[in-house]
Amino acid sequence: KNSIEGTLEHRLKMCKKLWYNNKTGLNEPIWEWIKIKDISVGDIIKIPNKIVMEDDCIPQQLEIPIGIISRCKYFDDMKLPKVMNEQLAEFLGLLYGDGCMGRLEDNSWKGGISCHRNELESVINCVKNALGFIPSVYDDKNGHGVSVNWDSKLLAHYLDCNGLRKIPYDKELKIPDKIMKSGIKFIIPFLRGLFSADGSVAKTDGQCSFTTCSKNMAFQVKH
Repeated sequence: KNSIEGTLEHRLKMCKKLWYNNKTGLNEPIWEWIKIKDISVGDIIKIPNKIVMEDDCIPQQLEIPIGIISRCKYFDDMKLPKVMNEQLAEFLGLLYGDGCMGRLEDNSWKGGISCHRNELESVINCVKNALGFIPSVYDDKNGHGVSVNWDSKLLAHYLDCNGLRKIPYDKELKIPDKIMKSGIKFIIPFLRGLFSADGSVAKTDGQCSFTTCSKNMAFQVKH
């Protein structure tokens, strides 16, 4: 049997009533967002046309930039996954939400994720679980948060050659193909990281919202 899981505050689309469509001559449903706690046995729920099961997930292979390993410091402190995994997917969600990685004028590669102080431990653990190293921590200039930083040419090349590096201020940003092609098992942790960085939940009605400058990303998250 199939089932839908969620908190009591989670909302699903439910058919509250029907309306007569003069063009088709049919009664068609009017869908409304209803909290799970207000749904009863016998109510009609709208579900996606295609539900992707975990059995359909195929983790994508990831390329290791062997050519520059010998020229990079601290390689032994870093583990670069050879296939997509849930820890890397969540790290990428955080990076795409409140982080970036780019090359500076001195040709060094630096990356970082901004977060609130109460999120610091979880962000550090996310980086460590995904890539095996502990990042540096600095106070933000505005004093309201912290920045979790790293300096790694190897990681930059790894993200680049797999199409995973977020380009700063990219208005065409989208969920990486390696995530989308790996399936729902990896899309979920990516979204968890993304919403931890750029999402919010209203205290009044539990409604989720997400902010991005990219129409591509907004469309993908919505659907």
